Amino acid sequence: MASLVVPLKWGKNDYKLTIDAATVKATSLMEQVQRLTAVHPANQKLLAKKGGWKGVLTTTTTIKIKPAKTTITLMGTATETIHATATAAAAPTITFDEDISPKARAELEHQENAQMLAEAEGNIPALQVLPTRRDDGKSMAYRYNYFVTGEPQQSIENLLRKQRESGHPARIQGEVQMTIGVELGKAMVTTVTVFRSGTLVNGRDDGKIQMWRHGDRVCEVCQDQYMNPPRPVTCSTVVDQGNVLVTGGSGVLKCWSDEGELQHVVRAPPGTDPHSLTSIGNGGFAVTFVQARPFDPNQFRLVPQNEDQRARRAAAVLERQRQQERFDRIATAVTVVVNHQPMTLAPWETRNGPPPSVTALAFMAVEQVLVVGDAEGSIRCWAQTQHGVFQPNKLLQLECTTTTETNEESGVAIIGLETIHSKQTTLLAMATALIRVAPGSSPGRLAGHQVNRFLPIPGELVVVLDVVQETILCHLDGHTDLVRVMCSLPNGELLTSGGKKDATCKLWNLTPFITKEVENANEEAEQEDAAFLRALALSKGEEKEQKEQPPLDPPELGSNQVPTHRKIEPGYIFDACVLPDQKSGSSCYALGVARYNTVIVSL
Repeated sequence: MASLVVPLKWGKNDYKLTIDAATVKATSLMEQVQRLTAVHPANQKLLAKKGGWKGVLTTTTTIKIKPAKTTITLMGTATETIHATATAAAAPTITFDEDISPKARAELEHQENAQMLAEAEGNIPALQVLPTRRDDGKSMAYRYNYFVTGEPQQSIENLLRKQRESGHPARIQGEVQMTIGVELGKAMVTTVTVFRSGTLVNGRDDGKIQMWRHGDRVCEVCQDQYMNPPRPVTCSTVVDQGNVLVTGGSGVLKCWSDEGELQHVVRAPPGTDPHSLTSIGNGGFAVTFVQARPFDPNQFRLVPQNEDQRARRAAAVLERQRQQERFDRIATAVTVVVNHQPMTLAPWETRNGPPPSVTALAFMAVEQVLVVGDAEGSIRCWAQTQHGVFQPNKLLQLECTTTTETNEESGVAIIGLETIHSKQTTLLAMATALIRVAPGSSPGRLAGHQVNRFLPIPGELVVVLDVVQETILCHLDGHTDLVRVMCSLPNGELLTSGGKKDATCKLWNLTPFITKEVENANEEAEQEDAAFLRALALSKGEEKEQKEQPPLDPPELGSNQVPTHRKIEPGYIFDACVLPDQKSGSSCYALGVARYNTVIVSL
């Protein structure tokens, strides 16, 4: 069919459209109308009378033009088209808040927080709130939520700035900045530790474990939800480079992620509870177990009335003795768990009497040595081989030089061990307590040839020991009660806290001892290098043999040197841990301590 000329009416204007009735399409017709009238297809309303199509023309409409009958009518203005096109190109896209998906909202908030954290003074997740949720209009301490009360974030930022500007390494002042937990709660906080991601964890005496991050409680899990009444969380540590939490209590060890997901369970021997935990590297940990509940002292108070009762009494007494011997044997050993496979490290020495129970553990990453302290002042060292096997290394024995007024001998028990935080040293802090030994008694005594060295100490105090050199560097005698908590800080200070009768926290400056150890190590290395170069020169005939000069004796660091110390808040505490800054290259940190029902964070 030949091309047709179809009339087009647009208001008072008349146009002629030349179209091919057989091949014409809606889009081509709209484009032809736009060339004639300058009306954009989006604003066109084309109607056809007497054939063509029904209703308004769309891009999917089929066109059937009838010759000499069809008339097309256009509605729309060219002014609206130009204005709408320009406005659409210039105006930004508007997205309403209710139209954003939860996933997109979380992504936008994450990007904003990341950008603002990069500009913030520090990033200590247990102390600082995310930037998008901060209320910087506060000027004094306020309640962040039901569980958290603290200073304004601006004040925390200022203290972090002062800590950073104080020099390297940074030094805390002990000012309380945040209180985490319910102060009037019934449960006491027993342990505190921190993940590598900065998530703060506390265990309580009601068997619950709480995780905190950016001022919120991430989750709350139970050590044993079926235990009634609940038993406390006794110990905790982080393993696998700080990515996995291990908690002990209720006769079981559990491994958790920083989101509260249970990953693995290790059962304690029947009738025992985990007592002390420490990480040993390679994702493993060492643990000791003690008797969970003491025997009933009134179990045998009734007198047997006949032979049958006496026989049952004798069998019960014998069974109780066997159980006691089993518990004592378990308490003297250390269990090492690597790749979920436990192995037992039993005492290798022989004693006149039963060996004492293990009271404290520590691991020295520099030497790959597990240090075990017991109730009679023995320090047993196990060296870890490349294959992960622990072998006996050395045995040190503390000797008390104090005697009582009744001429009773005094011994010391190790009640706490803490590795000094430094990659260059092998220092260890030990808290001790006096024990009484009756004259002439021999249980638990060691033969002299089994001990590498005897270390005399004057009494109940904290001593700093060089494990490799087997020498005591200094005594820390500043508390009027037994030291139950020790925590090494990144700047070379040691936190010690006394019991209820003392109720103070003190920071001891151990930097001179750490620096001296590093200098001695450097001097020894330089002497070895010089001796090697002299031997090489002599072998080549380049130098005459000279009498070797004896090495200089290192300066004495005896126990008469007392490190300086200072007192900080909050006083009587149950446990402590260091909360490092997550920003790369930052030396800032905070201190988290367990005080009664809450966790106190200080700067």
